[in-house]
Amino acid sequence: VKTLLVKGLAKNEGNGKEYKPLILFKKVNYHDSKQNRNWIEIVASDGRKHVFEKINDNNEVVVRCNCADFHWRFNFEDSLRKLLYGRVRSKYEAKDNPGSSNPLELPGMCKHLIKLARSLNDAGILED
Repeated sequence: VKTLLVKGLAKNEGNGKEYKPLILFKKVNYHDSKQNRNWIEIVASDGRKHVFEKINDNNEVVVRCNCADFHWRFNFEDSLRKLLYGRVRSKYEAKDNPGSSNPLELPGMCKHLIKLARSLNDAGILED
């Protein structure tokens, strides 16, 4: 399978809540050994080593986070554009101010997903 599932863990130090952002990269090109400086070697949670080409604009991406911001603001819009990993939620409409959660109806990512993407970039997994 030409996918790479990256799971993050973000902990709110103030209230102790944990959030689990997920990014699934598709069309990942794997190799048997690291023979090119643009290839990345990682060790998965099961201890196995994997070598793949850096993630770039050719890789499709789907995302998910269990935080309320992603759930109410981005889940539905991401699903319409096939950017959502997992189950779609029904569109949220605030009772007091309908349309206020995402007035432009744009897809997006919460701060937990943004932090995970920045961490992948800092680790050299994403192509410049």
